[in-house]
Amino acid sequence: MENMRHGTSYTADNIAIVAGAWCGVELALEGIANLAYGNCKKTKVAVIGPTHYQLFQRPIQVLGFEVLGFDFVNFEGSVPQAEEEIREILSCKPNIVFVTNPNNPIGEYFPPKLLRFLIEKCAKKKIIVVIDEMQNFIPVEGKGLGYDKWIQQNHVVRVDSFSKHYGLAEYRVGWVIADKKFIGDRHSGIVGRTRGMMGNAPRAANDVILKLVDIEIETMRGGKNPLK
Repeated sequence: MENMRHGTSYTADNIAIVAGAWCGVELALEGIANLAYGNCKKTKVAVIGPTHYQLFQRPIQVLGFEVLGFDFVNFEGSVPQAEEEIREILSCKPNIVFVTNPNNPIGEYFPPKLLRFLIEKCAKKKIIVVIDEMQNFIPVEGKGLGYDKWIQQNHVVRVDSFSKHYGLAEYRVGWVIADKKFIGDRHSGIVGRTRGMMGNAPRAANDVILKLVDIEIETMRGGKNPLK
């Protein structure tokens, strides 16, 4: 599904199923900070979004993160509009740049050219980019994520869920898309961190998600989505 949308070449090794999108975000943050045995490295996060930095209470209190919020709400929109604004964000020397695309609660998409610029700059500075795509469920006419194969990078972590797309929040199913090493296995990475967690999605959710993926793929091939 992702490869059809963006021209990427993800495999099953690039995806981890998690208990909801925000669970995926926190697991990703823990992995980047190397949380183990109660210890983690000092981590600074630059959060781009009107309100999302308010959800970082747990990373601040439990992981000791330093969180800097960048709010671009003005008469011209609510996302960065120029490369200079990206440079300003990176000038604080973060370890992670957290992006909501589209943002919450306004739903404005991050300009694809600027996101690509951000990703390229972060690669040079060895900064991890985490993208929360949960709000991508009511696309504006003629707009959308606007990704291409450039979105698939070793330092880019993407998180999404069908919770808002189809009103399935109670099923607690989300997914993380990232580099194979970051996704890990039963003993490492995102997958390893979910191994001992309770409260995962009910078995019925697996069937629902598989069906929804089939519907999304059929829609992209030109069929009609029966749920919209």
